[in-house]
Amino acid sequence: MAAQLLLSVDGLTTSFGRGPDKVRAVADMSFDLAEGEVLAIVGESGSGKSVTMRSIMGIIPMPPGVIESGTAFFDGADLLAIDEENLRRLRGKDIAMVFQDAMTSLNPVLTVGRQITEVLEEHLGMTGKAARDRAISLLDEVGIPDAAHRIDEYPHQFSGGMRQRAMIALAIACGPRLLIADEPTTALDVTIQAQIIDLVVGLQTSHDMGIVWISHDLGVVARIAQKVIVMYAGRVVERATVEDLFDAPAHPYTIGLLASLPRLDQEPGEHLDSIPGQPPNASSLPPGCAFAPRCPLATETCRVEVPPVITVGDGHHAACHRLDEVRRREGRLPWT
Repeated sequence: MAAQLLLSVDGLTTSFGRGPDKVRAVADMSFDLAEGEVLAIVGESGSGKSVTMRSIMGIIPMPPGVIESGTAFFDGADLLAIDEENLRRLRGKDIAMVFQDAMTSLNPVLTVGRQITEVLEEHLGMTGKAARDRAISLLDEVGIPDAAHRIDEYPHQFSGGMRQRAMIALAIACGPRLLIADEPTTALDVTIQAQIIDLVVGLQTSHDMGIVWISHDLGVVARIAQKVIVMYAGRVVERATVEDLFDAPAHPYTIGLLASLPRLDQEPGEHLDSIPGQPPNASSLPPGCAFAPRCPLATETCRVEVPPVITVGDGHHAACHRLDEVRRREGRLPWT
């Protein structure tokens, strides 16, 4: 039996500013997420990953931000159309978000425990000892040692990894159905990153949450996700299952990202490949495919026409004018 659809986003377009200064940060973003599924959104900094999910959560500043079009249905309600009061009821209870930097996300003047009990009071009506005991249980669940003592400590008394664990405890406090993780391991060292990833994967299984994991690290994505969206300059360039994306990438940008990953069969001293050039300035995107200036297969058509999203296979789509050529080369482009 197929899992029930949890979140359905269609045609989301978000911009900042007005007139000649307007920057379109996300253009025509669409995806579906089923219950219990992990979807990863990957791309370089500025590709629109975080803006996409912050638009859906209703936490982009407006102005200067403007959601120009689109829908985002969650449990029958369009998150882009409902009023702030109803959206606030969903945030923290049914939908939760873990941010990249826990130090700036946690309130420095409240104890970690108080920040968790506030959420329990607001959304579940828990008070007093019941709320405190639940907060201790949550801190223990996310792997914070001596939780009964550390519940009364402040964020600055926690290490970076412990703060991120506390943020996850805060996020799962009310049993959300959807968890958005916005590069939650970026500021952590490799060992702690692995621990946090294991923690989230374990929680996803035990709580049966749908997860949107925002990242620039395809290695992490391969480990945790079932489906992947690759973004570039505010647009989706490829959408696939994680197996299809790694086995048969269909967009030159995706191929370039994969070629830059270390491989087990790599010889000692062998250099990693890299994509030449720089991502475009969001305020002055080229008229055609935004990746064309960096793409070894680009033609004049690529430089003047935005490519449509084309079906590559079952559940696999890519936005590329040169799809046939990419297939012919079987993922081996001139820079690889």
